[in-house]
Amino acid sequence: MNINRRFSPVFIFAFVIYLLAGYRISAQNRSEVHLSGTIKNLNNKLEVQDMSAVGDLSAASSDRFFIPDSTGHFDVNFTLAKPNYFRIGRNILYLSPGDKLSLDIDYNKPEAGKFSGTHANENSYLTKTPFPTAGSFHNEDSNLQPSIKETIDSVISAASERERVLSSYHNLSPAF
Repeated sequence: MNINRRFSPVFIFAFVIYLLAGYRISAQNRSEVHLSGTIKNLNNKLEVQDMSAVGDLSAASSDRFFIPDSTGHFDVNFTLAKPNYFRIGRNILYLSPGDKLSLDIDYNKPEAGKFSGTHANENSYLTKTPFPTAGSFHNEDSNLQPSIKETIDSVISAASERERVLSSYHNLSPAF
């Protein structure tokens, strides 16, 4: 059996068209995100870190790095294909393609963050997201109770309270 290992010009042309169509669809689904504002208590080079399930496996994106000026002001633009969770310092953000968000955040006090613009409500809610300290989400043992059952009940109660607070926000993105 003689197998011709060469590709026909028609096959190559069709493959190139397929690749270009896929690139065009991908480019159409991407839109720029614009973040601007101030960050307190941190003046290093920062990244808008991808917090998705594959964020730690992905290479850092150079277009999401920025350096605040001497007063903490920053401005960063990058493209995004779909809604996702991100982090700047200890501040968790929800962003989607086309967002324009103004932030006033503090590395030491993420709960004091102020937002205006696209998805301001979602990001205001996220200011209360627990941040692990020494590898634990327990706030200085405030959730620990005398027994395991009481500790579990305390955690369930805290989760119910977070759900109640979330339901008090209006006009949230369904993807959030």
